[in-house]
Amino acid sequence: MKEKTLVLVLDRNEYREKEKEIRNQLGELYKNIEFFYTTYETRLIRRVRQWKFVGKALQHILYWGLSYKFARKIYKSAANKDVLCINPIVAIFLGIKNKQRKFGLTMCGFLFEPKNNKVYYNLRKKFTQKAMEGMDKIVVYGSKEVEYYSRLFNRSNKFVFVPFGMDYFENQEYKGKVPEKYLFSGGGSNRDYHTLLEAYKRVEKENKLPLYIATNPLLIPEDRPEGVTILSDVVVENFGTVLGNSECLILSLKDTILSAGHMVMLQALAQDIPVIVNRIHAVEDYVTDKDVLFFKSGDPGDLAEKIEMFLSKQWIPEKTRELYEKEYTFSAMLKRIISLK
Repeated sequence: MKEKTLVLVLDRNEYREKEKEIRNQLGELYKNIEFFYTTYETRLIRRVRQWKFVGKALQHILYWGLSYKFARKIYKSAANKDVLCINPIVAIFLGIKNKQRKFGLTMCGFLFEPKNNKVYYNLRKKFTQKAMEGMDKIVVYGSKEVEYYSRLFNRSNKFVFVPFGMDYFENQEYKGKVPEKYLFSGGGSNRDYHTLLEAYKRVEKENKLPLYIATNPLLIPEDRPEGVTILSDVVVENFGTVLGNSECLILSLKDTILSAGHMVMLQALAQDIPVIVNRIHAVEDYVTDKDVLFFKSGDPGDLAEKIEMFLSKQWIPEKTRELYEKEYTFSAMLKRIISLK
């Protein structure tokens, strides 16, 4: 057992009810554990993210402002402790402040995506490189990201792959209207909704179910097919309810080596909701053909065929709750991360 204190920086207030459980699980490694919570789902952020043109930029500005405030508060009492930061934005600011290495710092969930604006991209890259000087380890949730980021940032020993895990609390009542049976998709990061919508148009009308997509309407073309509904009023707290009442989750993701789709996919596994998803490395890190129905990335014809296989019961999905409980709970992920130390 380490005499050092572990500061666990979490991104969900709901984990407060699991503090005792977490202390018991990590008690053999750390005598003292402190919890710090960071959340971003404020009314202002939810409002501005819906604004055209400037919404996304304003959302990021608000995120970074809140993250800096969180980091400044954590830094004041972090000396000689180990800080495990599940929130990657807060970890960036802590890394900047930790240039004299006064505390141990592990960042989790690092994601660095290409940007069209090269000036912004290069400035952000330099800022991130500076922050990495104050970190011990950087946890990524996709195996291919280790080599990619090691080359991009020229740091061969910083990055390590640890499968993602999360406990889901998004089961509040959804007050909007959905039919008794429907297909579901959702999320915003690295989504390929063009392929999904094109595939849905090709699905034979016999046994066809309506498709509901919980995402920002700005991500979906206005000329969407008949039968597609955008749920712009689904928020974090009731996302799981809408997902859990659906017949199937369809995840159409960009063909990238970066982490994509695992949060929503694992939430479906936790609720025994069948999953149709394209075959990319970041997904194959978590599931096999036994667990989900794969389709070829960017291929509307193949996706349409897989949707029809599900609707006609040619594909009978396995129950996946047991897999989730064994491998992908938050506690399971914590144990994997702590074992790196």
